[in-house]
Amino acid sequence: MMKWFWRLFERVELLSHSQPRVNSWLLQMKDEKGAKNIYHYFCYCGQEFRLKTHKSMDEVESLKCPFCANDYFKDAVAFADMKSTKIWKQFAWQRSLCEDEHSWNITLKYEIPVVNSQTQEIDFRDEKLLNIQLQKDGLQAFKVAHHSKIHFKYSLYMNDKSMLLKELLTEDAQKHLYEYLLLHRTQNIEWIDEGRIVLLSLSQKLKYISYFLKNSHLKEHEFFYWKMDAILADSSEYKTQEEMLAFVSNHRKEKSIKKRLYKGYEEAMKHKAYHPYSDYVFARVIDNTDLLAQLYDIYPAIKEHLFTDNTFTVAREFLLFLKEHYAEKQIVRFFCIDIQNETEYKNRLLLWRDTLQLLRTRGMFAALHEHFTKQKLTVQMLHDEVSRVSHLLSYEYAQKEEFEYEDIYLNTSQQYRGFEFKLPQTVQELSLWAKDLRNCMLGYAKRVHEQTSVIYGVFKEGTLLYAIELRGVKIVQSLGKYNAKIDEDDMQIIREWRDSNFTIK
Repeated sequence: MMKWFWRLFERVELLSHSQPRVNSWLLQMKDEKGAKNIYHYFCYCGQEFRLKTHKSMDEVESLKCPFCANDYFKDAVAFADMKSTKIWKQFAWQRSLCEDEHSWNITLKYEIPVVNSQTQEIDFRDEKLLNIQLQKDGLQAFKVAHHSKIHFKYSLYMNDKSMLLKELLTEDAQKHLYEYLLLHRTQNIEWIDEGRIVLLSLSQKLKYISYFLKNSHLKEHEFFYWKMDAILADSSEYKTQEEMLAFVSNHRKEKSIKKRLYKGYEEAMKHKAYHPYSDYVFARVIDNTDLLAQLYDIYPAIKEHLFTDNTFTVAREFLLFLKEHYAEKQIVRFFCIDIQNETEYKNRLLLWRDTLQLLRTRGMFAALHEHFTKQKLTVQMLHDEVSRVSHLLSYEYAQKEEFEYEDIYLNTSQQYRGFEFKLPQTVQELSLWAKDLRNCMLGYAKRVHEQTSVIYGVFKEGTLLYAIELRGVKIVQSLGKYNAKIDEDDMQIIREWRDSNFTIK
C-alpha cells in the first residue's frame, strides 16, 4: 500500500527505506506527461520519498526526512554540473584500499543518483573523486593517478569555515593509505619503528615511508635527515651511518679526518639535517690530511649551502680545475677564510653559488680551459672571472641557429591525449612561437642552447596553445597566450604527459 504524508497542501509520497547512504540527495525529473516536476529525496538514513508539484526547484520549500528529520539534501544535477553552488554544507565519501605486486592504491569515491536515459529509472552511479598510488619501489612517491573536477572546484563548510575539498580529500587519502602501509609493510620497511616518527606531520611521515622504499639499502632512521639524493646511486652497498660516513670521506683512514667528520656530523644532526656534499667533494679533491681536516671544521650551517644536488658534480670538477692553477692551501683558505667570513659569509655564499650555476652551462669547462685567466683566489674575483668566460661562451651561442637536445627530450615530442608536444628546432621557430603566444619566450633561446632549460610547444589540431619550460624534468613555467594561466584540466594532462615520459624523483 502506498504511504504518504501531507506538507501544507502537497502530498509527499513515502517510498522504500533502504540501507543508509553516505550522502543525502535531491533529484529532479519530469512526470510521464511532462506537466509536473517530481522531486526525489534520498536521505542518508536510508529513507526515500518524493514530491510531485508544478513548482520549480527554487519555489519548493525544504522538506525534512520523516524518519530522521534531516533537512539538507544536495541537488544532484547541480552538484554534477558544477554550475552554481561552490560551497556545500555536507559531503561524504567512501574509501577503497588495495595493493598489487607493484603499488598500494587508495580510491575515494561517492555515489550519486542519475536518471537512466533509456529506462527513465533512477540509478545510483559511483563517481571517482581521487586515486593516489604509492609505488613499492618508492620511485614515484604518492602519485595522484586520478582526480575529478569536483576535487578542485568545491569546498565544504566545516567548523564555521570553508575548507577546500581538494585539501580534505588529499589529507584523508594520505592518512588512510599511511595507516594501511604500516599494517601491510613490505620487507624494505619492516624495520621502521613507528614510535620514532610519531611526532612527524602526516606529509613528513609519507615522505619518510617513500624515502626508505626508494633507498631500500638504508636501514637506519637517521638517514631520513641526510640530504644526499645525488650520491645515493653510488652508495647502494652501504647500510649503516658508519659505512655511509666512510663512503662520504672517500674511506680516508686518518684519525684526524674521522674525528672532524664525526664531530661535524653530530653537530649537523642536532638540527635534524646533514648535507654530506661538502664532506664528499672535499675528500675527493684535497689530498693533504691537515688541510682536509680544516675543511671538515667549517661550520655545518655554511657547509650545507656550499653545494646542492644540482651543483656538487660541477663543484668537484671545478675544484679539480682550480688545482691546476692554485695550491691546495690556497683553495682551503678560499673556503675557510674568504667564504667563512663572519660578517660577509651570506653575500659570499650567494656569489659562490652563482658561480657554480654559471658552470652548469653546457661547454663551460671547455671554455674555462681556453679562456680562464688566473686571478687572486677570492670569491668576488673568481666569480667575476667565471662570469667573463660565461659571456664569451654566450657570444658563441648567439651565433648559433639550431638547437641541440639530449635523447631524453627528443623522445618526448609526441601526441598525448589530444595534444601534440613539440620541441623548437631553431631560434627562428622559437621566435614564431613567441609571436603566436605574445610572450617573451624568445629570451629563453640562450638557456635552450646551454641546455639548462627545455621549451615545449603544446599544440591542439595544429594550433599552438601553450608553452612549458622544463629544467631537468621539473615544470618551472607553463603559460598560454599573453602569459595566461593554463586551464586546470589541460594542466593535468600536461603533468601526466611529463610523468609518463620522465622519472620524477
